[in-house]
Amino acid sequence: MPGSMFVGLVMIFILVFGISYRILAKKEEADQPETSNQEPDYFQQTRTAPWELKHNRGKQGEYQLGQVLSQLSGYKKILFNLYVFKENGTTTEIDALLIHPSGIYIFESKNYRGWIFGSEHQQYWTQVLATGRGRSHKQSFFNPIIQNKIHLKWLSYYLNEYAPDLYSYIVFSNDCELKEIHLKSDRHKVIQTWQALGAIEQQAGQTGAKLAAEQIDDLYRMLLPLTKRNQVVKERHIKAIAQNRQKIETENICPRCQSRLVLRTAAKGARAGQQFWGCSSFPRCRFTQQWEGPASSPIAEAGPQATDVGQPVLQEQGKIESNS
Repeated sequence: MPGSMFVGLVMIFILVFGISYRILAKKEEADQPETSNQEPDYFQQTRTAPWELKHNRGKQGEYQLGQVLSQLSGYKKILFNLYVFKENGTTTEIDALLIHPSGIYIFESKNYRGWIFGSEHQQYWTQVLATGRGRSHKQSFFNPIIQNKIHLKWLSYYLNEYAPDLYSYIVFSNDCELKEIHLKSDRHKVIQTWQALGAIEQQAGQTGAKLAAEQIDDLYRMLLPLTKRNQVVKERHIKAIAQNRQKIETENICPRCQSRLVLRTAAKGARAGQQFWGCSSFPRCRFTQQWEGPASSPIAEAGPQATDVGQPVLQEQGKIESNS
């Protein structure tokens, strides 16, 4: 009898212990985030390895912007590198997108240094970099507002009647200084990464909530496939940019307005008598570029340039960026 009583007590203890363990395990499981339903982070969405950020300034800028956007309170969804098809079958790439109760925010990320100059309707903006000893180096890049206009157009077309309010934000890194940015409307915002949180909160405060959580989820499901374009689509996008650049380089095309470049001779100034490439649409377009001889083609080159109109010349450096 004492033995059977002991066995009974042991069985009761095991039963009570098992029930208690299950209750505690379920509570702990409920307290943990559901990893299987978590949003894919920047690295998962873009298929970028963390170590790649070190060698890619563009990816660095997107990642930093994503870190700021994740701090927004309330329900939201964030997407990166969306490839949206245009009418001609090519694609345009959106760097980052936020689906928020106040609408959809489309971001063009620019991880640049130096001073930035530009206006809403200029085709090219200017970056000025200090090179030491009081000297500086200028280079141009395609107007990011025009880029985002294209993004908004085709995203709206893709969403069709499901498109809510769309907001355009050009976000430069904190390493640069927005020296002179002239905007003629409130349609586009040009800010730095550190300003993104406040700018969105301000916009949301003015607009109010227009999307419920269910609508945000629906839009997210519609847009998520755009981040999963296969490698063929991405390579085609890169190839289209390269072909556009090659056309500019080999066909004497002005990178600003797509008019023909013509060979001219400076009539006055320190470079009087020297030849240079000038845009055939002058004076509407004042793009000029140094000419280096019969073998020269109108590819952006370093060095001072002459002009026959006495105007400061923008030195076109580096790659010609596509209006993607």
